[in-house]
Amino acid sequence: MVSYIKFLRFVKEQLHEYLPDDYSHMKIEVIRANKRLGKTYDGIQVYEDDSSVGVSYDLHHYYSAMDDLSELPSVLQMIAFDVVQALDERPPSMMDMLDNPDYFLHHLIIDVVNLAANAEELKTMPHKVFDDMAIIYRLLYVDSRGEMYSTPVTDDIIREFDFDDDEMFEQAARNTSNIFPI
Repeated sequence: MVSYIKFLRFVKEQLHEYLPDDYSHMKIEVIRANKRLGKTYDGIQVYEDDSSVGVSYDLHHYYSAMDDLSELPSVLQMIAFDVVQALDERPPSMMDMLDNPDYFLHHLIIDVVNLAANAEELKTMPHKVFDDMAIIYRLLYVDSRGEMYSTPVTDDIIREFDFDDDEMFEQAARNTSNIFPI
């Protein structure tokens, strides 16, 4: 059996062959993605060339279900199906968030992460330090099935808007308590 990292490279190199023609232009990258609470995973990200909004996948469950490389074509078919479904389910509002400052502010939430474990990622993210934690911002969106997703807000995204830190924090805190009441 090949290593998980080699499996990801196979997926990156061959997934285009399994995507429908409408998706053949998509970019596929092997990434290390940040999950909550300092956890990361190695996976793939699929996105359009002119957009930073795409879908990220932890492919461990596909990898662990595969006994050997002879099963790779059927696994790639399953991954392609799931990628297309996820791309089709992206709500139009995600793009609105990045184009509309008011909409962006109303979908901004806060999250708390370990300061030390996320030190490298925090270099590119607006955040507030609180003891040994960092308060970061995430954009929240809901797909057509009602599933909630979020993506961390980076300095690159924030540069698009002219928000001051206090305004952003206050709005994100309000949104968080409204969406996730205690």
